Amino acid sequence: MNTTETKTTEEMLQQIKEKLSKGEKPELNEFKEVYKELNKQLKELQELLEWAWNQNRNNEFTRLLNQIKGYNVSELMDKLRNKGYYTRKDTRKELKESFERMGYRLMEQVRAGKREEAYYTIARIYIAANQNIPREVVEPFKPIYSDSEFKVMLFAFISGILGSGDEEIESKPENNNDEN
Repeated sequence: MNTTETKTTEEMLQQIKEKLSKGEKPELNEFKEVYKELNKQLKELQELLEWAWNQNRNNEFTRLLNQIKGYNVSELMDKLRNKGYYTRKDTRKELKESFERMGYRLMEQVRAGKREEAYYTIARIYIAANQNIPREVVEPFKPIYSDSEFKVMLFAFISGILGSGDEEIESKPENNNDEN
């Protein structure tokens, strides 16, 4: 948004609706801004729900958490694939070369469901390169994610790193240096 005032998601949607009803063409960026804000709110809702779920482990909380988590897993997979792709394209050789050397071992650890070993491998690579582990790379290791969700998310990250082509990534992550 190019304005200094912060608009709510509802206000942004209303503005788009008004443009459409007047026959005006809204900009694609307006839709992207709403989408970005909704994803941010959904992630925040998941975090609050996780907190509540840890205090009230009952079926209602579990069902809602799983529903929201499922949507966020899909979004996180895209972010992880992008993170892997931009790690591969990064000019800093240490991180890229370490992942190239350890990538297939990491993939086998993930396939076997060895979360602790996979985390250790990733932590070792980032620490050796003097970088913090990005938040989105840490996310799949949370215990709320099933083994299959963990595997799919990490495979998305690894495929971005080990991919061979220069396939076009839709858009660069908002903050490629998002740190834990």
